[in-house]
Amino acid sequence: AIRGALFGEARPDIIVLDDVQDPRYINNEDRRNSEWEWLLDDVCNSINPYRDDWKIVFIDTVKHQDGISERLADMPDWVTLTLPACNADFKSTAETFISTKQIKEEVSSHMAAGTMDVFYRARMCLPVSPESTLFKHEYFRYYEENSYEWSKLLPKLQTMVICDPAR
Repeated sequence: AIRGALFGEARPDIIVLDDVQDPRYINNEDRRNSEWEWLLDDVCNSINPYRDDWKIVFIDTVKHQDGISERLADMPDWVTLTLPACNADFKSTAETFISTKQIKEEVSSHMAAGTMDVFYRARMCLPVSPESTLFKHEYFRYYEENSYEWSKLLPKLQTMVICDPAR
């Protein structure tokens, strides 16, 4: 267990976590919540909060839109570095690591296999491919409550549903 770890009288000053979430269980919400609580409670409380010479480094491949890496990216006190292997046009962002030709070959293979979500997680740091998202950007319309357009639309509404598409 990481909590309570001491070296002599000192707490750890650097903790490196690499791929702590098992992809076989990533779709289990209870498990994701439990792992999140483990990070915030056991890991974050194993350092000395009264000193400023410690670091916690979390390294991971995006596995789920509600995984630890995605939650940490939303936290203001964590610094996030995202390193996709390619851009939206499937052009390599790191030719010395993987060439554009190799990226495009992988894209072709994943398209044929119907596994573009896997490609997007591993190579683009995105939890799902745009093709498989349930809630596409074009499905949404945004209005300011005080806008003229909204005031014209409001009397015509019979039902209004407000939802969080991330849940």
